[in-house]
Amino acid sequence: MEAYLDSVTTSFLEGGHQLSQLSVSASMLESDDSWSLDEPLPVGEIINAFRVQKTLVQQAGQVFIPLHAEDSAELTGEYLIYRRETDETLLSDDSDPHELHFLNAETGGDDFREIGESELTYLAYRMRFWHSSYSPSERPSYLSSEYFDDRPPQPPRELSAVDPLSDDEYEEFIDTTEQAMANELEAERRSVWDSHRGMSIERLQREQGGDGIASAGYSRLAEDRISVSAPGSGAHRNPVESTYGIHEGNIVGVAPGDDSSSPIVPGIVTRVGLSDFRVELDWEATTRTSQVKDEIRRVNRVSVAIFDRNIAFQRERSAFREMADSSSGKQLLAGDSSLSFGAPLSVSLNTSLELNSYQRRAAINALRAEDAYCIHGPPGTGKTRTLTAVIQSAVESGQRVLVCAHSNQAVDNLIAGESSANDPDEDSLHGIIQTEGYRLSRIGRRDQITSRVVSTHYADEETDRAQIVATTTNSADRLDLARFSLIVVDEATQASIPATAVPFKFGSKLVLAGDHKQLPPYHSGENASDEAFYPSLFEHLLDRFGDDAKTTLRRQYRMHRSIANFSNKEFYDGLLLHGEANKSATLSELQPLVGIDITNPESDRGNSRTNPHEAEVVVAQVQKSLNAGVDASDVGVITPYTGQRDLVESELVSEFDVDKAESIKVQTIDSFQGGQREVIIVSFTVSNDRNNSGFLAFPNEGPRRLNVALTRAKKRLVLIGNWETLSSVASHRDSSTSCADLYRRLQEYIDEQGRMVG
Repeated sequence: MEAYLDSVTTSFLEGGHQLSQLSVSASMLESDDSWSLDEPLPVGEIINAFRVQKTLVQQAGQVFIPLHAEDSAELTGEYLIYRRETDETLLSDDSDPHELHFLNAETGGDDFREIGESELTYLAYRMRFWHSSYSPSERPSYLSSEYFDDRPPQPPRELSAVDPLSDDEYEEFIDTTEQAMANELEAERRSVWDSHRGMSIERLQREQGGDGIASAGYSRLAEDRISVSAPGSGAHRNPVESTYGIHEGNIVGVAPGDDSSSPIVPGIVTRVGLSDFRVELDWEATTRTSQVKDEIRRVNRVSVAIFDRNIAFQRERSAFREMADSSSGKQLLAGDSSLSFGAPLSVSLNTSLELNSYQRRAAINALRAEDAYCIHGPPGTGKTRTLTAVIQSAVESGQRVLVCAHSNQAVDNLIAGESSANDPDEDSLHGIIQTEGYRLSRIGRRDQITSRVVSTHYADEETDRAQIVATTTNSADRLDLARFSLIVVDEATQASIPATAVPFKFGSKLVLAGDHKQLPPYHSGENASDEAFYPSLFEHLLDRFGDDAKTTLRRQYRMHRSIANFSNKEFYDGLLLHGEANKSATLSELQPLVGIDITNPESDRGNSRTNPHEAEVVVAQVQKSLNAGVDASDVGVITPYTGQRDLVESELVSEFDVDKAESIKVQTIDSFQGGQREVIIVSFTVSNDRNNSGFLAFPNEGPRRLNVALTRAKKRLVLIGNWETLSSVASHRDSSTSCADLYRRLQEYIDEQGRMVG
């Protein structure tokens, strides 16, 4: 409705208008044969909409409400007057006797109807199109249909789950999530172990500062499981955690006896008691396996060294268990009780930022939420701006806000935006803080903070005095007993449910923002044969409560329309609209979208893949952009594979001077999520006669990864790959386990544009 309000304001004010003349009987009349309302119209909500819409006429404590015609949404020039005694509160269910005034046609004098008496009357009927739930069949001739469609839905006061989990399903969900955490821990253990393979216990303990136990008795529980007793005497043994710092989830190395030269066996601590702890061993990950097994069998003592405490895992596991056991956590995770919202349009959006109707409605709905709400922000739709407006409005109303994201980069992007050291981005949280004087504290070591602006202004602020505290989801655990009125999680679709559970315990109201059509929290490695796919809390909430639990931002301000159109159709149901400034913006004579078909075969590079010929074409396309006047810092190169990333970087250094080469951002697709450049060049890399696209073809992650790649460019997108390999189902897959058909449709789309070249 906000866009409609904006669009008719000028028309109403400039036209001839007069107080509506009605008979008293007409003002009291309920539906008759000539008109009808199916159910009472919430007149108070309409009036609140006018009260928060500052551009409309408000004079001397009264608000003008234009009326629609009897048989269409045309404005007649008539209006009612809402008079109020105070500006302090919006209307609520018990706010009678607030009044709607009209001109009594019989007496020529002022007359009125109390708000609560108007909801089924002719008065309500004549203002029906102002309510967001009313779909008009006839629209004003001067107003395009877009304005009426430009009204995101409002959640009801109570939102019940559309798919709640039964008790058995909830227990299964808990088990599945904890197993996902265990899988993640195992993957991390393997990654850590790869860098320590063959290391002795002596060297490991030396590098880790001596953490662990030099020599302790143990008992074998199974072939790959042992129970280690902490050194001590009888019943007076020292506690494992307090004395030796060994906790569940620690990644450790085990060696026979006190042999400092024997290769260690990696393992994970799976249980910790007062005086003993259990270790799951991985024999296949050690060297000289048979020899080490024999040595451990011969002795009755082992040495244990900690080479990764894995504190993040411990925090998230503990927070998830706490969340799952709490009533507020179960409400969100199981959907066993409704989500509550304040009265529609009952909040005043107090922000200095200009917002479009989608951003405004998303911010208002988020502020209305009493439990949780999701803001879906497709690429370039202003998700960060919307969150900043939510944070500012909350602070202005006296609330304390915790701002989180899954990574330090995402936290700092939300704070600083495009700010530089001496030039604050006025639309960023930093810019607003510099103007309004709020206090923000950024938790985290200085070497973890990725923005000089953030490090300079907010790293040393005292947390207990700050109105806004910003940190990664995991580091929120440092807040201890702090409480917040509002918790905002940006890039929430990239954070696991356990990760989001960490800040959840510090407040009762959660706003999650992200794009569940892009990469999820967990993604498998480049050489994985299958994907490990687990939803974020954002997606889990939508699964439980449906689309009424979110508002989608629909107007994108980043991409040329020919770049955006394919993703819009494939991933966003065609809902995205294009901003006027960006939809046709190009760079010189460069086409906004180009596909290049490369058939040269890929190569292996360690555990990754490369394609030397594609790397050469990337360099040529970079040169073409620079020749067209594009600055090197406005060019980005992305690829799925770390091997190809490294190869492209080396080729750029060989071709260009160091400063220029370093200005060109070269990253994997996964690392580039959230980034943007004027020009993006994508090297898909895969090219083989088996049509094996690896993890690019995964049915869940594959489309999301492609969507990320396609939505980083503003004015030029170059897609380089072997389109036969990409668009064909590999022999070891079928159509249900491959997204090759998506690449085929992309190829057809580029062909239709006449932009596919060899």
